[in-house]
Amino acid sequence: MKTVEQVIDEAREVLALRARADAREVEFLVSLDDGSTSDSEERRQRAEALAPELRLTPHEVLNRIHTALALTHRMPRLLDAMRDGQVDRYGAERVLNVVAPVSDDDARVVDQLLLDKLATMKMSAWQPRNMAWHASKLVQDIDPGAVESAARMARDARKVVLDHWPNAMSRLSAELRRRWHRRSTRVSTSRPTGCTERSTTAPSTSAAPTCSPTCYSATNP
Repeated sequence: MKTVEQVIDEAREVLALRARADAREVEFLVSLDDGSTSDSEERRQRAEALAPELRLTPHEVLNRIHTALALTHRMPRLLDAMRDGQVDRYGAERVLNVVAPVSDDDARVVDQLLLDKLATMKMSAWQPRNMAWHASKLVQDIDPGAVESAARMARDARKVVLDHWPNAMSRLSAELRRRWHRRSTRVSTSRPTGCTERSTTAPSTSAAPTCSPTCYSATNP
């Protein structure tokens, strides 16, 4: 029977292994792409080639390339924390999303201040959502207009992605405004029997289309 201390030590080892593996992937992807172009045809072809080897879709490979470039050029100390086994890719991405609206120089300032701050705090501060919260406070101090910029970027980044899966199946994923995500969740879970209505215009707050999860379609104003 393992003691509590042994379980905790093994959990930390698992996190460290995952974080270092994620850091190694970052180094590998950056070695193939210097970030000089933004989603060029060459980058997309590279993502297509890497997708089966990394067991990912080409879209997911592109996202990981973006993460790798952002960590390398905007938040190098956060990348060092990954190499040290303290933060995995998910935690790093939560922070990167917060600093996305600010300039590269400001991002590096947040990077420095955030890691200095985390080094003096309890281990719970390293949880992804707590790291993102501390980073958001630093972003607001450095660039007060970053919140509005983030909202604009989020609106501009709205998209729907269709990934083809085996056996004539596909996965449809959408990035929507939060109020639409909540509404669509209520809609998709309320009618399990099938889609009774499809709307080509945004529904009002009093009447939402009734669709099942299997045939859900979302529109966004």
